[in-house]
Amino acid sequence: MGTFFLTVMVVRVIARGDIAGAFTGNIAILSLAFIALSAVNLVYSRESLCRKEKLFTKHYEQLKERYSQLLSEEEKQKMFEDSDPRKDGTHANYILWQKSRYTWIWAIALVLFALLVGLMWCYNLFETSNVVQIIKAIVKCSTKNI
Repeated sequence: MGTFFLTVMVVRVIARGDIAGAFTGNIAILSLAFIALSAVNLVYSRESLCRKEKLFTKHYEQLKERYSQLLSEEEKQKMFEDSDPRKDGTHANYILWQKSRYTWIWAIALVLFALLVGLMWCYNLFETSNVVQIIKAIVKCSTKNI
């Protein structure tokens, strides 16, 4: 998605020499569609990771239960100490931390891209309107005559 925005911006700006016209309505709609698809991918990725986490916890509990018949409570505790998904500092706990951080980073990036698209579309909309062109011409004439 980032390369799409950069390509649109760079190619349009270099081709025209200014930023006006870089974000037409069609490009804004396409950009918002990409952002929406990325948000759907975020939700799907989180759901997939939650299912894997539940499966890991289930397998951990099953394995711990099977070993309870073979090992004493102390041996079992020592053996499964580093694998407990509820304990801080374990691999499973790190996955939860990672899921949270990546979700925030991804969500913030989506919001920033959406704001960028909205601002660029508004800028393009007002920049190309006749009223703005007339106001610019009046200001230009006024400042030259001073």
